[in-house]
Amino acid sequence: MAGLALFAASSLVGGLTWEPWILVFARFIQGVGAAALVPASLSLLTAIFAEGEERNRAIGIYGAMAALGFVVGMVGGGVITEYLGWRWVLFVNVPVALLALVPTPAVLPESRNERATRSLDLAGALTATSGLGSLIYAISEVPENGWTSTQTLGFGTLGALFVACFIVAKLRSSAPLVPLGVLTKPAVFVPNAANFYSLWSASPGSTC
Repeated sequence: MAGLALFAASSLVGGLTWEPWILVFARFIQGVGAAALVPASLSLLTAIFAEGEERNRAIGIYGAMAALGFVVGMVGGGVITEYLGWRWVLFVNVPVALLALVPTPAVLPESRNERATRSLDLAGALTATSGLGSLIYAISEVPENGWTSTQTLGFGTLGALFVACFIVAKLRSSAPLVPLGVLTKPAVFVPNAANFYSLWSASPGSTC
């Protein structure tokens, strides 16, 4: 709920912005809110729905809604920008968030486990964020600079180093941010490999 409220508030500030730096800051806070919201929503699925058919159905609906939201966001964002202006791309998040926030306390049970040991895997969070951020930036600039450019290779190498540090941190952590076994599961590995291959084959200078 805090993540959703933060996302809504930053969307409102971003829509009302009067300086470019305020818009950038609002978008950053949106990311913070989303980073709290999305993992919590997935955790709620496993806490509320029993393992088996019921949970599988809930996760399937969640995935379908996420995909639908992506498509609607891409198309709807363009329509809203064309006819209402770019500010309304941010404003539209506010009523949607409020509609979700109001019934939440009544329909979602508290699932905190007070007896569970809690620890923040700070090393894992920092290395994962830095590594993925560097790799995403490097890959996103490939269409402009190519795979062999100094910028692509530099940020790619930096990202790889951070990812290596992340793996070392996971092996040493008693409560890892991401259990490494998850990354080798076919349901996780295959789609990510396919996405990377599609990006590589579409990039300038690719021989795929």
